[in-house]
Amino acid sequence: MFLVSIGFRGANTLKKESMTDQQLKDELTRRGYYTHNLWTVEDVQQDFEATKDEAQEVLNEALTGDWIMEKIFDCINICADYQGLKPKEKKA
Repeated sequence: MFLVSIGFRGANTLKKESMTDQQLKDELTRRGYYTHNLWTVEDVQQDFEATKDEAQEVLNEALTGDWIMEKIFDCINICADYQGLKPKEKKA
């Protein structure tokens, strides 16, 4: 369980609320984020001797590199096309 600060609309203060991992994922999903494939420092630490900070840096570099980002967007395009989704017009 994590202690997180959540800002509520219309409130000038942050309310602290205790949330489970699933509640956090549900909140992110509600806000439009994809949460079915999340990575944690344990994914690095299961194979490498690394602090949490070192593992976070490994994840950051691995998941935000140009090559992987290009492949993800390629796959999004392929899957959207396969589902028959119409591409948006490009803005000038």
